[in-house]
Amino acid sequence: MEGNMGVVGRNLRRAVCGTILIALLTGCATGAKKQTQKEIEKPTVLRLITDISTIDGPESIHVLIMGKPLLTYSAFKQPSPLSVVLFFPETALENVKIQQAVGSNTVGLIQASELTEQGHTTKILISLKKDVPYVVNRENGGLRVSFQKAPIISSDILKQEAKTKKPVILTEKKTDAEKITVGPMLQSVDTTLFEKGIKITVMADGNIRNYKSFTIENPPRIVLDMFDVKSRHKKEQIVPVDTKWVRNIRYYGYPDKVRLVIDTQKAYLLSFEVNPAEKGLTIHVGEDTNAVSKLEKKQERAPQGKIKESAWVNRVDFLSEEAGKSTVIIGTTAPVKYDIKKSSPKRLTLTLFNTKLPDYRRRPLITTRFESAVDRITPVQTPGKTDISMITMELREPVPYMVEQSENLIQVHFEASSIPPRPLAAAKLSPWEAVVSQTAAETEVKEVQQTTAKEKFPVKKAGRYTGEKIALNFYETDIKNVLRIIREISGENIAIDKNVTGKVTLAFDKPVPWDQVLDLILKMNKLGMVYEGNIIRIATLKTISDENKRMRDKFKEEPLRTAYILVNYADAQKDILPLLKVKEEGEVREGVSLSVDTRTNQIIITDVQSRIDRAREIVKNVDRVTPQVIIEAKIVEANTNFSRSLGIDWSLNAGPIFKDFFGGSFEYDVGFSYPVASTGSVGFTFSKILGSPLDLSATITAAESNNEARLLSSPKVKTSDNEEALISQGIRQPYPERDESGLTTVAFIDILLELRVTPHITSDNRISMIINIKKEDALENVNIGGSEVPVVSTNKASTTLLVDDGDTIVIGGIFKTSRDKSVTGFPLLMKIPILGWLFKSQTKTKVDRELIIFITPRIVPMEQRTT
Repeated sequence: MEGNMGVVGRNLRRAVCGTILIALLTGCATGAKKQTQKEIEKPTVLRLITDISTIDGPESIHVLIMGKPLLTYSAFKQPSPLSVVLFFPETALENVKIQQAVGSNTVGLIQASELTEQGHTTKILISLKKDVPYVVNRENGGLRVSFQKAPIISSDILKQEAKTKKPVILTEKKTDAEKITVGPMLQSVDTTLFEKGIKITVMADGNIRNYKSFTIENPPRIVLDMFDVKSRHKKEQIVPVDTKWVRNIRYYGYPDKVRLVIDTQKAYLLSFEVNPAEKGLTIHVGEDTNAVSKLEKKQERAPQGKIKESAWVNRVDFLSEEAGKSTVIIGTTAPVKYDIKKSSPKRLTLTLFNTKLPDYRRRPLITTRFESAVDRITPVQTPGKTDISMITMELREPVPYMVEQSENLIQVHFEASSIPPRPLAAAKLSPWEAVVSQTAAETEVKEVQQTTAKEKFPVKKAGRYTGEKIALNFYETDIKNVLRIIREISGENIAIDKNVTGKVTLAFDKPVPWDQVLDLILKMNKLGMVYEGNIIRIATLKTISDENKRMRDKFKEEPLRTAYILVNYADAQKDILPLLKVKEEGEVREGVSLSVDTRTNQIIITDVQSRIDRAREIVKNVDRVTPQVIIEAKIVEANTNFSRSLGIDWSLNAGPIFKDFFGGSFEYDVGFSYPVASTGSVGFTFSKILGSPLDLSATITAAESNNEARLLSSPKVKTSDNEEALISQGIRQPYPERDESGLTTVAFIDILLELRVTPHITSDNRISMIINIKKEDALENVNIGGSEVPVVSTNKASTTLLVDDGDTIVIGGIFKTSRDKSVTGFPLLMKIPILGWLFKSQTKTKVDRELIIFITPRIVPMEQRTT
């Protein structure tokens, strides 16, 4: 049976060989005929990845990638999301799982995918749970990617060690040379405060490799022992801190170590982190040690020098223009750097760097009922980054747009949309709170260079790259594949000219910014890049130079023209001329001029037609009629005066009385006079009371007044947008004063009620007002140098309000009440209950004054006229 099988096998092999030979001869014959017409197109041979598996070792975990023939790859680590990415050009997957979960504390998920947009590239993404080192080695025709395992410390062990005060020792093995060397000397202990914690920096004259930390609950302390470290101090050193995280820091030296004790609170016994640093240690204590550590690292990376003060967003406006065009205007208190990107086909995100957004501007502007491509504008303050603001613009459909910046204004111009205006419900927009959350979550903010309206040109300085840091390893890799990797990392739109070729070989162990890598690769291959809108175009230096030369030649050959552009509403000298003076370097031409005729308020420009058209477009967008506001004020002043007085005037006399004892006659009288000013009185007289010589005469005076007054004034004033309006009313009170010669003259002092209002019309036809009120009152006169000078009291109030057009606001609370009671009488007797009224007079006065102000702003629409 085995012999027969061998014969059959040999016959089968002969038949196959014969068939192949015939096919080859036929192919050669036909190929020879086609050779004269065109070259044979050799199909690209795809490499294959046949298997992806993992091996869990005692100290490392390995990812095995098997393939045939020899695989070509490039690998790099990206920090967000933390992973290692491998690209295999001209490689496909063969029966490989596209997603594998790994049960490890280091590697989380392995994902494989094929990129077939340009060529055929396979991407393998290995997600990491912790940032650990990795090594890529070739093995048996494939690759072995090895990751060092992260140490596993059980939470139960940590709790038990905390209870028993058992230290967790973090040491590194010493070499023989290190065992011989003398330990480092402690130099200083410093602190740095952050928003959510504190950083303690322990500096020495060498590295601290052997240390341990543990906690004590009563009293709450964090203890750090640094072995083989010396201290030059013989006594305990105390560093007072006095924060809610750390009260004091104490350290003292032992023969074999230095102990550092941090007096803290129980809440932070488990909220600390110890990290080795160059020549020392750093200890972070606080509510979020990771956040404190990241903030500290971010501040360390910040460039040295003066920190620029943050700008504020003070304007978010929408302008609807002719033919369905529109403009979104963002104003800031100072010029800022910005970046604009399409986060989705129908959403743009404008990022403002070093810019803060006030709380009252964190609300959406709804523009669905305008003829425009914009449906909604939502300002967003980036969480955790109070110096970065974003403006999200949601579109009805993708339309062309242009960005223009002039000093403190950024304008985004949109072309018209084919979708007509509609109610908000019909637009079916997501809740604006969800847009805020989504923008903050999706947008990874990166600092970019400021852009102009026509193009954006990056200004790179040596050592000032701002892109995300990556580690790369390329060997003889096609430059187009490398650029595709950079495009994926950066999120930028990159277009590559067809004549761009070359190979890239580089290896970076330490991460570097992606824009620095891009510049280096372009220099190595004599390439350049040009920003065209939001696209980075890669071309050869010769191609870019030729294009620039053609543009300059065309500019020089184009005839010059002179145009007179009339400015109606803006100031041509202050507002328009600075916008038109922006010239690009290398485009200055003899005969070109730009000036202003202040008498007629017009621009005189001599330039090529394209620049004149651009100047007209700028004037058209900026020279707009300023809206006006009528401010109607009703000032109501209510005064109530009440007074009551009661007095008495009486006398008692007797005589003459004859007494032999005195040898004659005598008489006497008693009188008390405490009347009050009054036009009415009640009096009575008794003579010879009960036959006695006593005469009694009494008069009671009383007065009561009640005055109510209500003063109403209705001033009205019209002012322009962002211009202050003043409403003032009051009196000029005279008072005497003496001149230099000693003569008495009359001077006047103004006692006024002032109302100052500065209105601003928002894009949604609301009115924001800054209101300042000042109320003065004359109290009493004071004698100064023989002249009675009035004393004036002043009350001030200021506020900022946002109201709808035509709404009325009420400003009250300016209320003054005075109570006065005066009693005049005979000492002691006036205090006798009831009978005391015979020996005194009394006056009571009550004065109430109230001021209420009603303010009604109304927008006065003005027609935009063209000349």
